[in-house]
Amino acid sequence: MTTAVLRQEPEHVRALVTRLMREYGDRLPTDTVVEVVRSCYQPLAEARITAFVPTLVEHASRDRLRRLSKAGITTLAPAG
Repeated sequence: MTTAVLRQEPEHVRALVTRLMREYGDRLPTDTVVEVVRSCYQPLAEARITAFVPTLVEHASRDRLRRLSKAGITTLAPAG
């Protein structure tokens, strides 16, 4: 699932997942990191002005992953 999901995302999203896996890979599963990045990117995916989208996604993703890691949560609740 992870590889298929990443193929659909822009390069900056794939690169961000790679960087965050280096940082959080020992504490959080890959699927959790991917889902956090995707959920932070999704609201900005269709932005007309995209200059700051990668920075905003990275900041939001790091913040959420940091909170998950501190709380000891390793998986996200299914959406629905």
